[in-house]
Amino acid sequence: MNRTTLAKVLLVVAIAIPVIIEGITFFGLFGQHFGSANDAATPTPDALGVGEDLLSGVEGSEAAATIESGSIQASDDGWLFTVSINVANHGNSPTRVTFGPVTTGEGTVLEQTVTSDRLSKNGTDSVVAQWTLPSGETPRSIEVALRGEDRAAIEQTVRIGGFAVQQD
Repeated sequence: MNRTTLAKVLLVVAIAIPVIIEGITFFGLFGQHFGSANDAATPTPDALGVGEDLLSGVEGSEAAATIESGSIQASDDGWLFTVSINVANHGNSPTRVTFGPVTTGEGTVLEQTVTSDRLSKNGTDSVVAQWTLPSGETPRSIEVALRGEDRAAIEQTVRIGGFAVQQD
């Protein structure tokens, strides 16, 4: 190999290596800041999402709490998680359902709760709840409590996921 060819190869390598490193760093930071579309919108296999009943795993439950819609609105102040849940009582006794607190994938617990109206037999209610999440965090689970007048309260933690992150 002659000197001219060697100089050209070394020049290309000297320029290419920093460009590749900077590109990897840039796209890594970009992905961390905005998140990948798959990170937030793809639930884990056991997580419940839109169209699924949060009370499906409750034995003897005569109520349903179906997630009608859910989204995460990203802003500079934090991420706003909004979920709309349709609650229906199929039992004979009046029932209330409480949603919250919410726990994020990073372990942050948001203590706010929202409770449905008192539902008589075959009664329904639409509950809209919002939690402000720390930036970059998505909801991992929600606590659901079913309370009836003639039965003990049933409380469980339900894994949730698959909510799209929308940028401002």
